[in-house]
Amino acid sequence: MDTREALHLADAALLIARKLRRKEDLALGLRTKSECTSCFRDNRGAVEHHEQACKIYEALRDQKEAARTLSSSIQPLIFAG
Repeated sequence: MDTREALHLADAALLIARKLRRKEDLALGLRTKSECTSCFRDNRGAVEHHEQACKIYEALRDQKEAARTLSSSIQPLIFAG
């Protein structure tokens, strides 16, 4: 797995989501970027991306994706202290 390539792809997904103005895609891109960011041990950055994604999912009333986002934020939260 090439973590740098994954981070570049996550950035590209965010760029596309912003260009298309699709909130669902933006939230997914933020969650993906969070996963990539945590690979580089930037746990605070990962937590920030998770929080942004969760806010979008909550605004969209997508409880399932909000729950997935919260679940995947546990490890970066622990490591961030």
